[in-house]
Amino acid sequence: MTPMFIKDSRLQKRQIDTWMGFKAPPVTKGDDLVAFLEETKIAINKIRSRGGTVIFVRPPSSNGILEREKRFPRKQYWDRLLEYTNTPGIHFADYPATANLSCPEW
Repeated sequence: MTPMFIKDSRLQKRQIDTWMGFKAPPVTKGDDLVAFLEETKIAINKIRSRGGTVIFVRPPSSNGILEREKRFPRKQYWDRLLEYTNTPGIHFADYPATANLSCPEW
């Protein structure tokens, strides 16, 4: 975020309007979710086989975007992804400095 963006509520509103204009992704569950997890695990294992390291990062979100994301409960999606792929992750909600962060553009 640039200082100009943080100070300019018009720019923030334009970005919020852009985010809210995107169609919310469908909720993936059942066999489709398992297939996604398996594909992700295969990709991660390829990276690891070449000496790479993988870590997932869940950046902060707030307001309307966070509300949309509640369709994907952490335990069913984030936690399951980390467990299924045996991959570490950093989730914004686990850190006091970011847990209640109000993002200027949501």
